[in-house]
Order: sequence, then structure tokens, then C-alpha cells
Amino acid sequence: MFQTDYESGFKTLKLVEDVIGEAGGDVIYSRGEYTFYTADGKEGDIGKYVYLWKRVDGQLYLYTDIFSSDKS
Repeated sequence: MFQTDYESGFKTLKLVEDVIGEAGGDVIYSRGEYTFYTADGKEGDIGKYVYLWKRVDGQLYLYTDIFSSDKS
């Protein structure tokens, strides 16, 4: 998923979670903001994300994720 971003010069990713909660049953969500940085440390892209995690046999697995750039 991040291969294109990496090839375009983004080398570091920072995630800051704002909210973590249960969506009911075996689904957990997390929401936050991300920042991509270039190799020289400059901010390349910023935006928001949502992850949905699903519990299967007691283990959490990433079920769905979405990123939305604030710079588009």
C-alpha cells in the first residue's frame, strides 16, 4: 500500500491515535492522524486514518483501513 509513497520520497510515517473504541462484538476501531516525512525530514503529507480490527479466535487482525490526505 505504501510502496508508491515510499518511491515518491516519503521515508518515515508517524501515526497519532485520537480514539480507540469498540464498535460492538468482535470489532475494534482506532482513528487518528498521520504524517509522512521525506528522507531529509520535511513534512510530505498529512491526513487522517481509520482502522477496523476484528477479533478471530481471540486474536486481533486488521480488517479494514482507510487513509485520507489533507493535502489533496
